[in-house]
Amino acid sequence: MALIFLGQSTCALCGQLLMPGEQVKGLPAISNTIHSLYKYFDSGFHLQCFQNRDKKEEALILIKEKKQKFKSSEYFKEMAAKYGIPKWLEEDD
Repeated sequence: MALIFLGQSTCALCGQLLMPGEQVKGLPAISNTIHSLYKYFDSGFHLQCFQNRDKKEEALILIKEKKQKFKSSEYFKEMAAKYGIPKWLEEDD
């Protein structure tokens, strides 16, 4: 997940500082460094900037696909049986 320091981190979409009190969103990291959306993952941005982004739906679909692939893995099944399902995987399903 993106590390965002309010007042210090900049929005990956507009370049402005992310300030306390603003609605901020972050996307998880992806490993495909040549993906056209790579620079927006593992970074933070203003929620409004993300809502207005033309590639928003593509990013959300990619996240959903990666999440489903992970949830189908043997590693996830083993860890979920041992420790339960993490909250971040329950969100947005």
